[in-house]
Amino acid sequence: MKRFFLIAAAVLLLVVGLLYLTGFIGSSSARLAKDHSISLPSSVSHIRCGGLFSLRFTDSDADASFEIASKDLPAVLSQFSWQPGTGGDHINSLNERMPVPAEFLKPSALQRGVSHNNNVVFLQSYDLGGSRVGICIYTMIN
Repeated sequence: MKRFFLIAAAVLLLVVGLLYLTGFIGSSSARLAKDHSISLPSSVSHIRCGGLFSLRFTDSDADASFEIASKDLPAVLSQFSWQPGTGGDHINSLNERMPVPAEFLKPSALQRGVSHNNNVVFLQSYDLGGSRVGICIYTMIN
């Protein structure tokens, strides 16, 4: 009986580990890349993904925040096709759609765009001082 529980615990840890590594649960760079169709720079840190898991069967949304080096911001922004203004979406700030970390105090203008797989993306960057920038991203997944 003891061996059964040890094997069951090992299998459970393996399954949870694989789900984390493939971006289905937790706040990992794999999940951030999967949910928002983004390639992350090596300077990424402090990743926070909305919700515990990421299983998409229909249209839905995803939100996340993270920090990167200021020099990597152009590389992140270049991965999307940006549209002027926010159109008719009536979003003035990402505070309306997702929890923004308390240390993200100085926001830039909200940007609306489209990812390479045609998902609508809202992105706002925050000056964190020094050489770091905070990013909040909200994606409407088709």
